[in-house]
Amino acid sequence: MQGVSFSSAGAGRVSGVAPVRPVSVPAAVEPVAPVEGNARGGDQVEVSQLATYLSTLRNLPSVRQDLVDSVKAQIAAGQYDTPERLDAALNGLLEDAVTDTFIRPDPHAATDADEGR
Repeated sequence: MQGVSFSSAGAGRVSGVAPVRPVSVPAAVEPVAPVEGNARGGDQVEVSQLATYLSTLRNLPSVRQDLVDSVKAQIAAGQYDTPERLDAALNGLLEDAVTDTFIRPDPHAATDADEGR
């Protein structure tokens, strides 16, 4: 039955036989010259500052080897642990402790409203 196909008249039914027609192949398409401007009024893409920042972060190396090498050299020379750096670290720790203790409320603490007062 070469050169013959069946046509369907619905789900599960065959209505008859029809000859197979050759498939037409379109001729080669000529390239279209680029159009100056946009006929629709000029589409634009805006990238947010956050997207730009995230893109910059993705392109950074995972380790700043120059900084690592510099700190290692300072530690080896005994120049890294200075009194100024120690004071800055202690001040930062104390500031965080005070902020966490006195300024930021405990999210689990009961309030007067919770106790019906």
